[in-house]
Amino acid sequence: MSYTPKTSSEINQFHIEKTLKKLQKGLIRVQDCDLNKRFDRLQRDNKIWYEDLYPKYVAIVRKLNQQTFN
Repeated sequence: MSYTPKTSSEINQFHIEKTLKKLQKGLIRVQDCDLNKRFDRLQRDNKIWYEDLYPKYVAIVRKLNQQTFN
């Protein structure tokens, strides 16, 4: 059985986590992920999850940028 989010905040968090995994694997580009709006909403709705997920997003983007320039 897979996890099914119930509230809009859980759905938002689920989409962010799923997109971060795709971004890390290189399946999508940073420009295509469109996470800024989702993170803005997450910051309003659930500050704890924002503080957990946003640093992961920044780390993934930095790593991808380093790989691009090297």
